[in-house]
Amino acid sequence: MRHWTPCLLVIAACTIGPRVQTFAPARTPGGLVAQVSRGRERFDAELLAVTDTALLMLDPRAGRILLVPFNATTRVRFPQLPEKYLLRRGNEPSPNQREELRLLSRFPPGVDAGLLSRLLAAYGQDSLTVLPPCTASGC
Repeated sequence: MRHWTPCLLVIAACTIGPRVQTFAPARTPGGLVAQVSRGRERFDAELLAVTDTALLMLDPRAGRILLVPFNATTRVRFPQLPEKYLLRRGNEPSPNQREELRLLSRFPPGVDAGLLSRLLAAYGQDSLTVLPPCTASGC
């Protein structure tokens, strides 16, 4: 029986987690889709990159590249991921969560100055739009 236990664990592991057919980031060149809330403002955005303090996102509705500090939202939800990845005001993702989100972004290695300038030019921006932090009175 001992010899079969590792085999059974491997077989069981193959059935856990998302499937390629249903996990959009595995089928498209884009990053993970996020639903971003700032008080009453809500928009969907694509996760381009993750830093230690913020998310670099594309807001396709407004056609702009955004830097979204973790303290600049009331909620960021990733519909394709479990609720443990839900970011709420004042709660930054853990280092492990940041790393997993980074791997699901469009640019997992990050965005250097050259790539950022090309992205901004592609969307007709002179500079990066940075969302201001939420205050005690709200966003």
